Amino acid sequence: MDDPVGRWISVDGASGVVRYAGPVAGTAGTWLGVEWTTPGRGRHRGEHGGRQYFRCHVASAEPTGSFIRNVARINWGQSLEQAAHERYTPDGALQLPRAIDGRRGRIEAPRLDMIAALQGDLARLPVLGLDGMQVHGLAGDLHEFASVRTLSLADNVLASWARIDAIVGALPGALDTLDVSANPLHSPLDVPAEPLQRPVRLLRIDTAPHVCWPDICRIARRLQVRALSHGWSRLARIDAELPASLVELRLECNMVGDWAPLARLPLVRVALAGNAELARLDNAPADGFQTLEELDVSHTGIAHWRSVDFLARLPRLRALRIGATPLVAGLPADAARAQLIARLPRVTKLDGSAVDARHRADMERYFLALHARNPDADDVKLDCARYAQLVSVHGAPRVPPPPPAHRLDARLADVELQLAADLSGPAAASVRRPLIRSMLVRQLRPLAMRLAKSRRFQMHLKRPQLDWIALDSDSRPLSFYSIDDHAVIRIIPD
Repeated sequence: MDDPVGRWISVDGASGVVRYAGPVAGTAGTWLGVEWTTPGRGRHRGEHGGRQYFRCHVASAEPTGSFIRNVARINWGQSLEQAAHERYTPDGALQLPRAIDGRRGRIEAPRLDMIAALQGDLARLPVLGLDGMQVHGLAGDLHEFASVRTLSLADNVLASWARIDAIVGALPGALDTLDVSANPLHSPLDVPAEPLQRPVRLLRIDTAPHVCWPDICRIARRLQVRALSHGWSRLARIDAELPASLVELRLECNMVGDWAPLARLPLVRVALAGNAELARLDNAPADGFQTLEELDVSHTGIAHWRSVDFLARLPRLRALRIGATPLVAGLPADAARAQLIARLPRVTKLDGSAVDARHRADMERYFLALHARNPDADDVKLDCARYAQLVSVHGAPRVPPPPPAHRLDARLADVELQLAADLSGPAAASVRRPLIRSMLVRQLRPLAMRLAKSRRFQMHLKRPQLDWIALDSDSRPLSFYSIDDHAVIRIIPD
């Protein structure tokens, strides 16, 4: 076996990475120092008898290291070649069915043997998918994989970048896509500075929470990637330079709160940051993201329309996902869509739905109608830089007329009825009632009688900033006394 340091192992259901191989003082034979990823298996942090033999890479409150013997029951994984032959070239004993039981009967499948034969021709295989096959690295050369352009090694046991680098370098042709997600990689990684001669277009290194952002950037420069996916990795800060050639960046389900550092990428066209902790977008430089065409910030904390107005200034933005954010959470779906379409003049796809010319015109008119009915429309006009443009295209929104005088709410006056001993003293009781202005004074007496609990009383009216006047004519309407909102009628028992 080659040097075991850096190899993943599994023993009795527990897994870890070998950090040391050699003697331990006071004992005989060779020991393996393992940093365990399985909780509860560790006994120390790589020390024995006062000497540090190895260091655990992942900070943990509990010890994660221990020494074990190189016993036969250790599972070391398998090489890429072994995994490929296991998956694609089964032995001749495999019996392929000629029919498959379907929901509505038997389905004839006479060519499964031909499909298996084509997949078994590794020299013609364009996609090599070895996810979850416990691949640890190479065992020899890869000359038989001459046609592979997509290599998926997700959820394997590649514990060092050197092993991945060796696989990429050993392939006869250039890769279009490389997926090394969910492997036990831990920073710091030894990534060579010089770029490979054959670049990789798309690199997926998702679910890699123990790989720091500077290492991700070094890997991207090493492979000269054009597209990078690093989601589900608890990434909180973007504090290192990505290659300037990057055109697509996927950072979904991370903890990134500031996207401004990405504005330095001169060619980026796609940025996907859904389910992140972004709270605003307008903190980026005004001249940033000039090449951005597609953006996903759904399920983030964006809460203000200033972020949308910043996006409206991006000259190439055509597709946007911004659903499930505080910005639109309190709005009806059609009102939120109208707001977004009206503010973003160049967007042709919003939250996965196309925005054609007819739909845009309908939403822009709806936007204007919404704010014509909104008493705070003037404030919204100031926030929306496109309001004047929309008015010039569709005309000014029709402002709803005031309610007609015959409407009941226009005929009512909000009046306070008070019970008191005189006009100058405090009120002993009070009640507020809407009164019809055209009602007669005698029609008010039953209400006053219930408040005074007496049949004998006087009523006086006071309007704001005016003196008391007596309601002494039962046949006159209240409007004769110019009753209005905030008036007070005082009831004084005799």
